[in-house]
Amino acid sequence: MGVLFSFAKGEKRIQLSEKLHFKAGESMARIHQFSENKSLNRITYIPKVLLNDSLESLKGFLSSNTVEMDFMKATQERLLNLFANINEKELRKGIVHLDIWPDNMNVTENGEITIFDFDFCGNGWLCLDLAYYLMQLHFIEKDINERSSKIQSFLNGYESISKIPNEEKQIFQMLGVSLYFFYLGVQCRRFENWSNVFLSKYQFETVLEMGCGTGKNTVWLVSQANQVFSFDFSAGMLVIAKDKVQSENVQCQKADLTKEWDVQNEFADLVTFNLVLEHVEDLGFVFSQAFQKLRKGGILFICELDISLHPFKQYQGSYKLWMFCTSYFRIRKRGNGKWLSFNRAKRMV
Repeated sequence: MGVLFSFAKGEKRIQLSEKLHFKAGESMARIHQFSENKSLNRITYIPKVLLNDSLESLKGFLSSNTVEMDFMKATQERLLNLFANINEKELRKGIVHLDIWPDNMNVTENGEITIFDFDFCGNGWLCLDLAYYLMQLHFIEKDINERSSKIQSFLNGYESISKIPNEEKQIFQMLGVSLYFFYLGVQCRRFENWSNVFLSKYQFETVLEMGCGTGKNTVWLVSQANQVFSFDFSAGMLVIAKDKVQSENVQCQKADLTKEWDVQNEFADLVTFNLVLEHVEDLGFVFSQAFQKLRKGGILFICELDISLHPFKQYQGSYKLWMFCTSYFRIRKRGNGKWLSFNRAKRMV
């Protein structure tokens, strides 16, 4: 099942009114009316796919002896136990979209909604779509009262077409967290192309790669620049990076980015931070150094996997689930001592 659009009327609106959330609920319910008890020759979203496979993907980014990985394992175990106690007979099954939220909709002036982006379309419980939409609302809507009203409006819209079984309603929260797990795994598996979407249209003269690690991203950066200077605090990591890249246009150097950078001012037209800022206490100093080293019009690119960006929601008493979020930012430097813009290029999950 899929639809190819040459043009979808309207525009994206991340902040929707209660009326539009009601319509979004109606639209999802109509999709489910068609897709219930049907299947595709595509992925089936079972606990292994949502939780086990995602944690395996994460192991390439978090060491097993970290507090963060311990948390992820404990959370995974808890979620798997909850899955084991679900009465599947009470859940509707069929084809699911698994990525319905305002960012994947175009809305016209008269409130007509077009849903697109079927990349993750597959098989599973229909309530996965509901849980995902509700999860996104918890991050889009910061005001608790307004959020609650919009959630209820969405659910009312859905139930004006199809009733939601109580068994499904009871597992919305744990499914939302499980989907966060799943999309974290997606981001890890796509990490090799972390910057292609945002930087491939540029050709750089000089790049400062702060926290290059083993050179995973250096390989791509050197294809986009005449010179890449890659810095890392770990001498062992740099040995691996030098062996991996082997380009005359790359210089790998040991450095502590929390100290004065041994680079002349206005030296680079791109500075990148990749999975390194979570280790830095004084971000102000690091950003000031980046600003000094960038030329006018240069770009600061930040990609971070941060456990503290978003609390999901207090879940079952005092137990709080904190999930990871991948964030990409591009910032341009102006010539008057200020940043031109601070644009969130992409925020997944």
